[in-house]
Amino acid sequence: MCLSTHYGKGEILIVALGGYRQDMRAFDSLVRETENEFQWLLVHLPYINPESEVNAVYTPQELLQNIFAEVHKYSYQRIYLLGFSIGGRIAQNLFLLNPEKFNKLILINADGLKTHLLQWISQKKWISEKLLYRIIESKLWQFLIKNFQKMRFISSKKAKFYLAHIQNTHRRKILIQIWKKYAAYQADVPRLSLYKNKVFLIWSRYDEVLSVKIAHRTAKKHHFSLQIAEASHNIIEQEYKQIAEFLKSI
Repeated sequence: MCLSTHYGKGEILIVALGGYRQDMRAFDSLVRETENEFQWLLVHLPYINPESEVNAVYTPQELLQNIFAEVHKYSYQRIYLLGFSIGGRIAQNLFLLNPEKFNKLILINADGLKTHLLQWISQKKWISEKLLYRIIESKLWQFLIKNFQKMRFISSKKAKFYLAHIQNTHRRKILIQIWKKYAAYQADVPRLSLYKNKVFLIWSRYDEVLSVKIAHRTAKKHHFSLQIAEASHNIIEQEYKQIAEFLKSI
């Protein structure tokens, strides 16, 4: 079963993890823009990437071993680990399992720098998927979002995103399923700060999912490098030329 695909011919290998329900072909333009500078190993994460042929979620250690099994097939001088959105949280976890193996960790609009309320609830083992599904199938979903906003547990921008972009029961169920299945992949930003010279943040100024304020606070507190792009959350496809320039400058 295929877990990854490989492109490019550069001397630096980038292992890339994508975002929520993101077909890894979303990286195509970025790969073409940088194919002379980088090689790309695109990892098709089960449940997160629709094109994945793998039906089981690996433990963090198993996933890292599978990635290294692919990495060893190619010739390169340096290796970067890149994570976009939820792939950013997974990338942080994998990096900390073997930080000496990676020359850089690149986090783009990355989950894991801050735990969001709905994600925290979904990941609790004592809250079943069945119960969560019942909640989102009813009007209680909208009631909870609107009241969380009033109590300032979530921002108005995030409330609007939840109500508008996760607008049907099917998509909400997929999101809960992903959060449940990848609950073991927890970020540890304080530990990550021990390798601050390796960590690079790339963030969209107008990200409607993960606020740029998260990136500013994290970069300032832990002394991570930060680049801001004039884009919204889906930066990989929308502003691939900006991303390419940032990657080449690292």
